[in-house]
Amino acid sequence: MSALSLTLCVALAAAVFKLVAQWQTLYEMRTRLVHAEHRNLRLRPLEEEILEYRRVLGVTLVTQGGVGKRIKECREITAAIHQSAPDLFVKEEGLIHWLSATDQFLTELRAAQIAAQANVEQEPSAIDPSIYRKISSRLPTSMVPL
Repeated sequence: MSALSLTLCVALAAAVFKLVAQWQTLYEMRTRLVHAEHRNLRLRPLEEEILEYRRVLGVTLVTQGGVGKRIKECREITAAIHQSAPDLFVKEEGLIHWLSATDQFLTELRAAQIAAQANVEQEPSAIDPSIYRKISSRLPTSMVPL
């Protein structure tokens, strides 16, 4: 083999080696891209769900005072009716049960909210939730609030 043939063989081998290396790099990049797209397709619904969760949590935290304010108002309304028109609970026997169920739902919603976002700051109600049982126990019906 002449020196020129040897040089051409070495150059050809180097070129083939570079092409193989580039092809491997392109193949690895394509493989990573396919995996990334696959992960991204799986994450899109999850990201949308997280955004929806944050929107709902935001509404319950701050809209018109948030859930804590609704609990406080429910108890204040119950106390006001009990003080101003206690016979209303007798006339509308389901009223105390409805108010109690509303309070229970809102209290559980707030507990889940606090668990989901540890820094929830809401003003607690000064009225104890036992107000529903106290009023219900004085009514002629034997039904006890939820």
